[in-house]
Amino acid sequence: MAKSRSVANVHGSVPYRQLGAAVLLVLLSLSVTVMFQRFALRNDRQAATVKGPHLSNDTAIRPRIIRTTPVELLKNRTLVVLIGDLRCGEKAWESLYTNVLDHNQADLALFTQPPSQDEYKNSSLFERAMHVEMIPNYTDWSDALDLVAGPAWRRTVPRSHPSQSHSMVLGGVPGYTASGAVVNMFKWFVSQRIEENNWLSKYDRYVVTRTDQYYSCPLDIASLDPQYLWVPTGQDYRGVNDRLLIASKEFVVSALSTLVPFLKDPWRYAFMPANTNCERFLFYMWIDSGMAQILRRFPRSMFTCMAPTDTSSWGKISGYDEGADLHLKYPMEFNFTKKRCRLDSRRW
Repeated sequence: MAKSRSVANVHGSVPYRQLGAAVLLVLLSLSVTVMFQRFALRNDRQAATVKGPHLSNDTAIRPRIIRTTPVELLKNRTLVVLIGDLRCGEKAWESLYTNVLDHNQADLALFTQPPSQDEYKNSSLFERAMHVEMIPNYTDWSDALDLVAGPAWRRTVPRSHPSQSHSMVLGGVPGYTASGAVVNMFKWFVSQRIEENNWLSKYDRYVVTRTDQYYSCPLDIASLDPQYLWVPTGQDYRGVNDRLLIASKEFVVSALSTLVPFLKDPWRYAFMPANTNCERFLFYMWIDSGMAQILRRFPRSMFTCMAPTDTSSWGKISGYDEGADLHLKYPMEFNFTKKRCRLDSRRW
């Protein structure tokens, strides 16, 4: 049998054609970076900027730790990190406890914002998590981005990736749409906490995902080779799915730190085409950092769910899983999960 031309194993892969084309774009971009920079310097006085008060790193609003367990008391070797607003509710979180945390003897860390819904203010996640950190509700996420690279990006990024053509790259910043900056800032905050709290000395494996995932059957992390970066199948949108990743301690900080090189040298990524979405942005940044070379896929055993009262900047209720008694956002995710977890009798 002919050998499959792919980057990954039998579970799924990033095709060589897709990876090769993206790498070619990266190489071409490097050859024209100097030209863009010189052009930008000549037009510096006319360049757009992200306006607003520039908070210094000493005065910017930072995340607040609600509770954390001292590192010397941590016993497990796997950490599951949830990021973003609380969504979907206790049924989703019970599936997390059973099919992820208990199944893998994993600890839980929660990076979220104060819940707006009353039913989430006493979420069991707050009790189960060994670390709870509140991310500020920035009215302008430019202030958060300043923590990553200082305020210089406010002049360079609007020139290299203007909101008129790259509206989804920095969603959360005035003029941009969706939530690109928000999601990637949450991941950056996690990367900083991993290093500052010395979690790398305790945890060998990391799962970073959202609060609105329902796990229909066990996620067996031990079955996934730690020398690779793992993402579930489906929902790539011409890039790579950004809702869940599994990484070893050697790769997790790099996998989460996509904003750092982009904000410090945005002209390096001037090749990104117009309307680059969050998934394509992640794929390009992983190519540049080398993460794409170790990217592998595993069969999806979870789907994104939503309660009728949940708020979301993207997506809406698109179906209903009668078995779990939950609304779902993306029917294709549910179809992948049905196949993996053998839920043939369920409908949406």
